[in-house]
Amino acid sequence: MPPQLSIIVPIYNAADTLKACIESVLTQPFEDFELILIDDGSTDHSHSICQQFAQTDKRITVQSQPNAGPSQSRNNGLEIAQGLYVTFLDSDDTVAPAFYPSAMAYMRSKDCDLFVVGIDRFISERDAITVNAGPIALETLYQLILETNFIGLSACNKVFRRQIITTHHITFHDVRFAEDLVFLGDFLQHTVTAAIDPRPLYHYHEQPNSITQKARHSKQISPQDLTVLEALELAETRYLKAGSGSIATTFKTRACRSALRLMLLMLQAGYADRNAYTHTHKRLRQGWTALARSRYQCWTIKVSAGLMALMPVELLRLAGLGWGRIKGIK
Repeated sequence: MPPQLSIIVPIYNAADTLKACIESVLTQPFEDFELILIDDGSTDHSHSICQQFAQTDKRITVQSQPNAGPSQSRNNGLEIAQGLYVTFLDSDDTVAPAFYPSAMAYMRSKDCDLFVVGIDRFISERDAITVNAGPIALETLYQLILETNFIGLSACNKVFRRQIITTHHITFHDVRFAEDLVFLGDFLQHTVTAAIDPRPLYHYHEQPNSITQKARHSKQISPQDLTVLEALELAETRYLKAGSGSIATTFKTRACRSALRLMLLMLQAGYADRNAYTHTHKRLRQGWTALARSRYQCWTIKVSAGLMALMPVELLRLAGLGWGRIKGIK
């Protein structure tokens, strides 16, 4: 008999957090799962930690690969997954004891395609939004995924019917910060029923040396940072296929937020590429009115996006170059 749930964990140099991550799964009251640990070419002792756990629990599978990034790690995990349902877990995060039992009890009894829980990093935002536990309309789910953080784009606080993934050959694309946006766009096209438990059952732990933190504090910008533009192009067709004008507006809000983040990063880094500024500014102009009307966005984001959307793109580029010279960025 296949397990009810496959849990896929991409791992890269996560020795400091991996034990807590794995133990949060093994101590779940729900036991009918397989835990797939994908070692993505770690150079610390992450692999030995995986092997130690695998030797004591037959539900654990360990697979090693040359370093290829989290998207390829997840795809390799999907290739060997056997569960009726599948979820993902980052190696520096943990899950609450109620997450998988709550998801499996509901999905098995209601024949549900997608189950979503809250992320504890954004409890203040969650408290400002009223969402009842249970079935959720897909249009509302799109809004919560694309416009909020406490549900958000992460694949890790969601449980998916694996048959949809395999039937439609859904995979993760290697685009930084936005691989989940594209994956969810593909999956939601084929989702009929969804449910939510708004409790913060996924525990997010941002590490000082994480990709997100490095990008936030770095004075440099890499080609990988710019792949968010590619991700938005890939995702746009998927969300527009949903066929609803409100979902298209919701996607514009998300695209505008992503463009705002990239624009701020380019300005901070003193980035000079005119083409990148042009494409990012285009996204801001396309989406800032939708973002301004969104009830989920704070006023600082609305004002920042509006100001940058209305400014000439060349002025923004020159401002970035000037800031780079002031900060001594070469």
